Order: sequence, then C-alpha cells, then structure tokens
Amino acid sequence: GKAVPLDLPEGSAIRASFLKNVAKKSQAQFTAYWAKLMFTGKGIPPKVVDTEADMIALVAKNPSIVGYVDSANVTADVRVVAKF
Repeated sequence: GKAVPLDLPEGSAIRASFLKNVAKKSQAQFTAYWAKLMFTGKGIPPKVVDTEADMIALVAKNPSIVGYVDSANVTADVRVVAKF
C-alpha cells in the first residue's frame, strides 16, 4: 500500500536536519513545494505530530506510516529503514 508520511513541527531541530540532509530543501522551499501541490490539488502535506515520541507511537501502530526521529530515540517498536 501507500506510505503515509508524518512530519515534526516547524522549528524542530530534527525536522531542519531532515529537510536539509534528506529532502535537500530549506524550510521555505519545503513550504512552497507543499503550497504548490495543495493549490493544484496534487497533494496534501504530511500530518504534523507534536513530538518524536508521538511519531514513534504512530509508526509502531501502523506499518503504512513512515516518519523520522533522532536515532537516539528509536525504540524496538519501529524499524529503521534509513539513517541520515
């Protein structure tokens, strides 16, 4: 099935690292990218969760959900598919 992505809030250091190292975008570029997709009806941005703990809990409950957290916060409840 389709993967359902999650995101952390703006201002999160982990989010900034993810955008820079994985998405290769600044916060402004990321926001503009999703604004364009939403405006054209071609997509909706990932759901934002408040904390890394919330992200881990949701990923652990649903195998279709993907997210990113600091490697120090990974638990045995989730599977790491990539490191950055």
